[in-house]
Amino acid sequence: MDKFVAASMISACTEMGALMQGKWIHVYVERSGIELDSKLATTIIDMYCKCGCLEKAFQVFNGLSEKGVSSWNCICMIGGLAMHGKGEDAIRFFREMELEMVVPDGITFVNVLAACAHSGLLEKGRYYFRYMTEVHGVEPA
Repeated sequence: MDKFVAASMISACTEMGALMQGKWIHVYVERSGIELDSKLATTIIDMYCKCGCLEKAFQVFNGLSEKGVSSWNCICMIGGLAMHGKGEDAIRFFREMELEMVVPDGITFVNVLAACAHSGLLEKGRYYFRYMTEVHGVEPA
């Protein structure tokens, strides 16, 4: 197995909600020394988020030496928190992303706004909608 096969298998586990099999593949990746590049790491984080293991997703995320915008936003971290109704946590995570000087994109804001929507944070949602256009120049699409 290489990193491409591992990412494909973990994606399949995510789609099927097969958490135990996904965990097994993740352990295999770690033990066999397969390179954990940004694509494979994001796939693993996504699997843990979508299967409800947010703590494990954070562990993988925090273990990354390089965190690009896709690792921060991915459907994974900010989106994963949003999906599980953790809007305040998603916003804190977004603020941390900005402190790390990672520039948010349109997908970041879709996830932030979804976090606000899923958590009933109407005023914060309005604030971030204005913030994305006025501060970051991201136009609604």
